[in-house]
Amino acid sequence: MKKTHEPSVRDAKANIRVKSLIFIRAFTEVKSTGALLQTSVKNCNMVN
Repeated sequence: MKKTHEPSVRDAKANIRVKSLIFIRAFTEVKSTGALLQTSVKNCNMVN
């Protein structure tokens, strides 16, 4: 039982790590695009 149980726990930890990495990457992408949108809006306001 123990030998079959260990890999599943390891897989679960790996899945959590992968999901957290994907979440962090998506979060940073959203932050960078938000900053780009803010700067573009500021530029449009300066032009107008």
